[in-house]
Amino acid sequence: MRYKAVVFDMDGTLVDTRSHVDVLDKTYHTMFPQREKLPRSSFVKSYAMTVGMFQEYLAISDEELEAFWEMMDVFSAQLEGEFQLFDGIVPL
Repeated sequence: MRYKAVVFDMDGTLVDTRSHVDVLDKTYHTMFPQREKLPRSSFVKSYAMTVGMFQEYLAISDEELEAFWEMMDVFSAQLEGEFQLFDGIVPL
């Protein structure tokens, strides 16, 4: 099947992204416990940034980035099945 368009949901319109934001929050505070605790709203804002903007915004060095993504993958896997489409949204 050939698709005419692909939709990227970056603001929680189609998929409930609260769990994604929670994973960012948990990863950041687990990896950087010595840093000041950031409010959840910081991670809501960072969710739709480019990687470079995200790195700069959260002060994650190039050397730390790969470990950050790996830790996010671990926490995301723990939430398997919690990422849900909102009612009325049909999966492809």
